[in-house]
Amino acid sequence: MYTISVFFFIQIYAPPRSHIHNFFFISTISPLFNPPPLQKKKSSKERSISQGTMVKPIIPKNVVKKRTKKFTRHRFEVFPQLPSSWRRPRGEDSPVRRRYKGQKAMPNKGYGSDRKTKYLTPSGFRGFPISNVEDLHMLVMQNRKYAGVISRTVGAKKRKAIVRRAHELDVRLLNGNAKLNKVEI
Repeated sequence: MYTISVFFFIQIYAPPRSHIHNFFFISTISPLFNPPPLQKKKSSKERSISQGTMVKPIIPKNVVKKRTKKFTRHRFEVFPQLPSSWRRPRGEDSPVRRRYKGQKAMPNKGYGSDRKTKYLTPSGFRGFPISNVEDLHMLVMQNRKYAGVISRTVGAKKRKAIVRRAHELDVRLLNGNAKLNKVEI
C-alpha cells in the first residue's frame, strides 16, 4: 500500500510595513487511513434504563409562555409582613384593581397557556401519576403523549418493578431514576 504526501509552501506578500506571511500546508492521502468516527461519551442519564432508547414525544408545536414573571401582591415590597404571593386587591380606590396605567398587571384568563401545549413538560410529555405496575398498562397506547410519574410514596421494591416493566412496555418515566441506585436496577 502507498501513502502520498503533498507539501506546499506559499508566500503571501502583504502591503509594505507588514511581515511576509508563510503558510505551510501538508495533506496526506492514503487509502488505508480511515479514522474512526468520534463518539461522545454518554452521560449517566443516557445510560440509565428509564432514559434508554425510549419513544420520542409527539410535539404539536413550540411551547410559548405569555408571561414567565410571577404575579406579585400589590405593595408587598413596602410592607415586609406581607407575603409576595398574589392576592386580588379589593380596595375601593385601589389603582391596581382599577387597572391604572403603570400599575401592576392582574392575572386574567388572557395569560393562559395554549390548550395544545398546556401541562407539557420540557421533555414534551404530559405527566401521568403511577403508583403500581398495573397503572403502566394505561399508558401503552398513549406512550408518545403521556409519560409516567412514579408517586413519591412508592417504596424501593415496587419502584424497581415499575421501572423494569416500563422499560419492557416502552413507556417513558419522568422520574425513573429517583430514589434508586444504578446498581439496583
